[in-house]
Amino acid sequence: GPDDLALQQALSKAGGARLELDWMHDGSLRVRSRSWVGVIRLERVEIRIRPKHAGGDVGLLRMLDYASGLGALQQLPGRRELSSGRGSLVDLICSLLVNEAEDIIRRGVLSDYVTREEALSGLRGRLLLERQVVLHYGQVAQLECRHDEWEADIIENRLLAAGLRAAHGLCGDTAVRSRVARTAAAFSEVCRPLAGEDVVAASAGLSYHRRNVHYRAAHQWALLLLRNHAVDDLFAPAPRKCFTFLLDMNPLFESFVAQLLQTACRGTDLRVSRQARERSIIVDAATRRSYTTIRPDLLIEDHGV
Repeated sequence: GPDDLALQQALSKAGGARLELDWMHDGSLRVRSRSWVGVIRLERVEIRIRPKHAGGDVGLLRMLDYASGLGALQQLPGRRELSSGRGSLVDLICSLLVNEAEDIIRRGVLSDYVTREEALSGLRGRLLLERQVVLHYGQVAQLECRHDEWEADIIENRLLAAGLRAAHGLCGDTAVRSRVARTAAAFSEVCRPLAGEDVVAASAGLSYHRRNVHYRAAHQWALLLLRNHAVDDLFAPAPRKCFTFLLDMNPLFESFVAQLLQTACRGTDLRVSRQARERSIIVDAATRRSYTTIRPDLLIEDHGV
């Protein structure tokens, strides 16, 4: 169908590194995947690509959770439902996301001071004199002001709202999607979801502290949905007929091994670094001097020596 072809074109524009879909002359479909696993939803069929030795979708989620260092799956009251194997990988992630989002609503949505610059009928906060002169010279009916507002339209809630909107368009499980819709509506009343182009910058600049650390697990699942989809209209009001949600096992396995080593080295003088540049490893045998820099996937240093 046209949606299938549109999805194939989107994958081709991405260079085919994730997945290749080829419709053969006899009407059959050939799917070729390399190191990527996940879900491919076409008009008439849904294809689920699972890793060989991760223990299915639930095992993959536990691997993701362990690699992140959060341990969020151990805290979920509904984790027994995940072991039943119902639903696709996307549905399971949507379920985890809405569980965390509902818990945040029960605890109270976070608010903070947000700086606003706007024209007001009366002075509030600080008068922006230069802007006032440029925009309203000789007038006092409108005053250009900068002031702080206590509100919930902050980055923590906006990122979560964007993840919930994405989940609403991707989730195929009716019960989970209904919960996602209710929770997304609750967040839409207090904040604006982040636009797609703002997600990467916002997540990179977000730091966690005592007041917002309970958002961290929810953001983990939201970012999984926002970063690993392949669909143009992610925020469509109805479930998408066609999309791909794929995860690259190579960096995931690297993160998983790094977390294992960090856990094993905890309490010792050994320090584990990922993708760290190092000049002391390759040495000229004659001069005993380093002549090049390498960046190994993992580097273990003994700080006790």
